[in-house]
Amino acid sequence: QLQMAKLIFLGGLALIGTAAWFFVKTQVPGSPPQLDLNEWWGPK
Repeated sequence: QLQMAKLIFLGGLALIGTAAWFFVKTQVPGSPPQLDLNEWWGPK
């Protein structure tokens, strides 16, 4: 049961982090280059 709660907690954290990242990405035009997905995954 505790393991499940921990998983849900971590999943929620990851979700919030991703949402915050997208928010920053869309709101801040000059965001640092390391936030650029193209540098990580290559152009889609």
